[in-house]
Amino acid sequence: MSPATPVICPFCYLGLRKLQKALSTSPHISPSPSSSSSSPSPTAFFQPPSIRFLPYELDPTLPSDHAVPKRERYIAKFGGDAARTSAMESMMKANGEREGIKFDYGGNIRNTLLSHRLMERAFAGPKGHNDSEGAGWETQLALLDKLFPHFFEHRGDPGDPAALARIAVEASVFPSEDEALKFLTESDEYGPEVQEGIQDARRKGITGVPHFEIFAGGSKEGKETVVKAEIPGAQDADTFVAVFRQLAEAYQRANGGSKGDEVEKVAPGTSAGAKC
Repeated sequence: MSPATPVICPFCYLGLRKLQKALSTSPHISPSPSSSSSSPSPTAFFQPPSIRFLPYELDPTLPSDHAVPKRERYIAKFGGDAARTSAMESMMKANGEREGIKFDYGGNIRNTLLSHRLMERAFAGPKGHNDSEGAGWETQLALLDKLFPHFFEHRGDPGDPAALARIAVEASVFPSEDEALKFLTESDEYGPEVQEGIQDARRKGITGVPHFEIFAGGSKEGKETVVKAEIPGAQDADTFVAVFRQLAEAYQRANGGSKGDEVEKVAPGTSAGAKC
């Protein structure tokens, strides 16, 4: 599963929480790390997914060397309309409460490239590491689970190196804040990979986030089968569960044929979910 997820998009935070709820309730996702069944069944035959969070630059005009007030930035985005901004804040706070999120629109905002580099480091590990899988998706998820509340609930600066270094240690991305700070301020490690990821999203035509790409599959009798769905926007948990069901059905159909089946851009209802 590959969501494009910048840390300053409120709908990405909502989308992650809804996805996590869906993964814990879907009858098509096994609750255990592995399945004892050797063949697909109508329910619970997909193992829990690995989630690879991909970079997406929501606002490249944000400064990187200093922070600006978050609320002022939103007002400017809405053409100077403070009333419209206030209505948006009220709507997001209500949406957040339903998912256990306490949105706070105070605090500052700045460029997110540092956080994207940190997310890449969390996934891949240090450059030249013998383990090609690095720290892995679980460390990346642990980091994102701290970055979102830092910015959206605790008025944290999403591009402050010192704050990011502290969070990186809390999420076990680095053993010490000094090492994390050195990575953030004295190198551009994973900078090219972040830029390539941003360009890749553009090549795919992704113009808003969150955007979820879901791949599922496996091998049976020597045949590799992969089914795919794309979900734009922060959909409800029930929508994700429905898509998991569609993927399960497509996987079973594919295993009855001569080649893999692909579910392209499964429609999650009549319209895309809310996105930044």
